[in-house]
Amino acid sequence: MPNSVWASDRLIFRAIEPEDDAFFHAFKIDAPTHLNVAFGTPKPQGKKDATRTRESLQNSLLGVAITLRPDPDAAPTTDPPVTIGFTCLRAEDNMRHHRCAAVGISIGKQYQGKGYGTETIRWLLHWGFRYGNLHRVEMEAFGWNTTAIRLYEHLGFTMEGRKKECLFFDDKWWDVLMFGMLEGTWREMQEKRGIEK
Repeated sequence: MPNSVWASDRLIFRAIEPEDDAFFHAFKIDAPTHLNVAFGTPKPQGKKDATRTRESLQNSLLGVAITLRPDPDAAPTTDPPVTIGFTCLRAEDNMRHHRCAAVGISIGKQYQGKGYGTETIRWLLHWGFRYGNLHRVEMEAFGWNTTAIRLYEHLGFTMEGRKKECLFFDDKWWDVLMFGMLEGTWREMQEKRGIEK
């Protein structure tokens, strides 16, 4: 459950800065992480690609770095929080009046499987519906990314469609699955979880 506009129980969501380009480059050169979120031709990614990613996120309706909250029991430190990934809500300028945005999320492989994706998407939904004035949030998953598909269904997204065999990857044709959630559905889920009226 979000406990501030820019934080959840274990995570802090901060602005993306030019200094993050090295982080984005590290993500882009890790092939498995990159290929789960990018559907372009798989080719080695350079620093300019990382800068373009950062700029795209900065121009989103909401684009943030995902960082770990410092342990409250740890000794005080001046080190910045550890960045584990990034997320965004994208809505083209000429489409924002429809109050619909698409989720993008990527978490470093060493932080996957720990619930950070679930926590991040719940926070994004909270921000999108409570502060972003959205009516609908949507996501896509590549057919080979079964972990993402299970996560989106677990979070209450409805699979609304499937683009059959539209991606060629690793010598095979794959579907893209399209998921959506309406504001009313999200509010009902929050009530069931005892979070909001």
